[in-house]
Amino acid sequence: MENADTLESEISALEAKLAAKRAEAGGQNSEALPTKEHFDEVFKEHAGSAEQVGVSFTAPAANTNAGGQTGPRAVTPAETQKINDLITVSFTKGIQAAIKEAQRTGDAFFVDQLHDRLADEYYERLIAARKLGN
Repeated sequence: MENADTLESEISALEAKLAAKRAEAGGQNSEALPTKEHFDEVFKEHAGSAEQVGVSFTAPAANTNAGGQTGPRAVTPAETQKINDLITVSFTKGIQAAIKEAQRTGDAFFVDQLHDRLADEYYERLIAARKLGN
């Protein structure tokens, strides 16, 4: 079950930062970014980055396919489940708690995947609450 206070406070903080970002973009006489791009930038600032908290990561092993060639790494089913669990943590304990738990893995790819999913989840919740336009 979601902790409504934590989720609501995270969403309120994101809304305030998004409003400030929109005002800043409008004040510079530049073409405003689409809402999703604004939100992604605001979410990145809100969630922080590994560099900001001094976390170092190990380089992920390259993914080798059946032909012996390396390619981009794919999220494993176990990682997908862990990401889903951490999204739930973000709703109950906050975004920072979920990010910190992910950073304990020392895997930059995993943290990046979690960040992307969190941004999408919170964006969808704001859309559903009619706080943002598509």
